Amino acid sequence: MNLKKTLMGLLILCFVVALWYMFYQRVMVGERTEREELLEAVVWKLQEGGYSSKDVESITIKYAYFKGGTRPYDASVVFKKDTGTAILYGWKTPKKKEVVYVGTTSP
Repeated sequence: MNLKKTLMGLLILCFVVALWYMFYQRVMVGERTEREELLEAVVWKLQEGGYSSKDVESITIKYAYFKGGTRPYDASVVFKKDTGTAILYGWKTPKKKEVVYVGTTSP
């Protein structure tokens, strides 16, 4: 009887941990396809601007679940020539047709 309660408690704990992990992924990281879509569009935008992979230090996708709206995802680009400033890019419209410059921030 005691073993059944312990196993049931362990099973419920595993279930709660799995649900928490999925919630964390959704709220803190966002959808993988959405991040990759923005990353791909930003890379194309940089190539159109004459930048190569040698000019870029890093590109990270930032996600703000509670921000929502047109731009819950932003791409932060740090160039090797100025590692103290990150350039932010995001979608111009919710239809995701064009990537635009959003602003600057520290990396």
